[in-house]
Amino acid sequence: MDKPLVYAWMKSIIQQENKLYLAIKYPRNTRYGDYTFWKKDGVSKITVNNNLTVFFTWLVFLHEFAHYLTKMQNLHKKVLPHGLEWKTNFRKLLEHEILQKKDFYTPEEIIFLKQTWRNPSVKFPYHLMVGEEKKSVLRLKDIAIGEPFVFQKHGEFVKIKKLRVKYLCKSLQNHKEYLIHQDAEVQLK
Repeated sequence: MDKPLVYAWMKSIIQQENKLYLAIKYPRNTRYGDYTFWKKDGVSKITVNNNLTVFFTWLVFLHEFAHYLTKMQNLHKKVLPHGLEWKTNFRKLLEHEILQKKDFYTPEEIIFLKQTWRNPSVKFPYHLMVGEEKKSVLRLKDIAIGEPFVFQKHGEFVKIKKLRVKYLCKSLQNHKEYLIHQDAEVQLK
């Protein structure tokens, strides 16, 4: 499977839908993709980062497309972003992938699809999403509690404690506390 094929699949799905647009974005630190619905004009937009592996470009698109399907089925109802309705739609999309396109995936990807199908989740393994070249990067989750580190251009911090998928960290400059994602790239001080 290669990116032009995946982009063609995405384009064919988008063209079948009314008022749905797709944007391929430069890498964002806070998300791999997103779904937005503008109530005023009924337009939807899906974005996907361009730095993901081919497999996860497609998987993130399916994740966001499940949001679109959920919204269109529940236009006048309030539903949870990753609630039962979304899980049902995401599971249907994954089932189609496993049954119809299994020749396009590696055995490892098929296993991941089946695991995700059994329990649809918002979390994807970071090292598989951005490819092999990113494995050697130091992540916040890899350093010890109490250890000082440098976070991008934001300065020096110290890791305090884990809260689900983020860590509470304290800035050594202004002494304020911040939540930083466990997969954030950091450098030791």
